[in-house]
Amino acid sequence: MSMIEIGLGFGGNLEDPIKAIEHSIYLLEKDGEIEFTNISSYYSTPPWGVEDQPSFINACATAKTSLKPKELLALTQSTEKIVGRKKSYNWGPRLIDIDILYYGDEVVTTENLILPHQEISRRAFVLIPLAEIIPERKIGEKTVQALLDQLPKADIDTITKI
Repeated sequence: MSMIEIGLGFGGNLEDPIKAIEHSIYLLEKDGEIEFTNISSYYSTPPWGVEDQPSFINACATAKTSLKPKELLALTQSTEKIVGRKKSYNWGPRLIDIDILYYGDEVVTTENLILPHQEISRRAFVLIPLAEIIPERKIGEKTVQALLDQLPKADIDTITKI
């Protein structure tokens, strides 16, 4: 079965987010469905969307998988539940969040999944760790680095590598 390159974003701001991210990566890789190829550093980022909550820890990773997009989404969502994610409100606090950022060069638009991720070009907390590991990767018509370069400096300056 052919493998496709994927990008994943991880984040959390409750309990121990680094432990939650590491546990998620372990669970995603343990059955052999996903093979991680690169994992970024961790970054401390202010909350996005809803500001009255703790700062987030974010990271990105590249991997290869033979899973189809819907199967990958099901795996990431079940992994979030195993790690301990509870239902919350949009952009609210959470133990873990796993986003599929891209799936090869495919464009997917379904009720539950849009790829590449529709907010990627606006989120410094995704583009900074992604640019650390794959700056020349194209997302649509632009590279990750070009998307990062077009963000306001004020957005970038709020994010700290830890």
